[in-house]
Amino acid sequence: MNTQQDKYAQLQSKLENGLEKLKKISVDDKDGMGAALIKLHGAMEDFVRLEVAQKAPHLSVTVEDRKTTWKDLLDYGRTFLRFTDNDCNIISEANFQRNKYAHGGDFTYTYSDLMNYAQFVQKWCNSHKSSTFDLKSRQIIEPSKKYDPPPTHRPTYDNHPQTSSSPSTFILWFTFFFFLLSGQS
Repeated sequence: MNTQQDKYAQLQSKLENGLEKLKKISVDDKDGMGAALIKLHGAMEDFVRLEVAQKAPHLSVTVEDRKTTWKDLLDYGRTFLRFTDNDCNIISEANFQRNKYAHGGDFTYTYSDLMNYAQFVQKWCNSHKSSTFDLKSRQIIEPSKKYDPPPTHRPTYDNHPQTSSSPSTFILWFTFFFFLLSGQS
């Protein structure tokens, strides 16, 4: 079984491969764009499955099951990842385009549509220190630090408010006022 780190590394690889394909294709290369979309959308799907499983561990078996559809993943994304209706529409359209192309249909996204989707996928996967694709230079910008998956557990924090005064500060103030008040009597 793949570890969480392996799964995030696979997500990262798909994203980087999709971006690398974008870097090499022309604006008229429909097959190249279709191949890039398959990689980018695969990275987005992996991201949603991994993040929902992490944020809602009770759903991990469900979201890791490849029979779980995008409709369900988007519902979980709304609940646990704060997807907006617009985010869900973007992903649904990309899924439609990907399925149509993967099943032999014509690729009808424009190069601009694909670039926008690439940026959308990067935005969501950016917390994982993925490469980014600069539209103007058509260059992949590597992160300054190697990819680190998110921690598998989060630290818990005490819910008690912090006070700026330490006990010794309190004692000093108390002593000061005690002597001040005792000097007035």
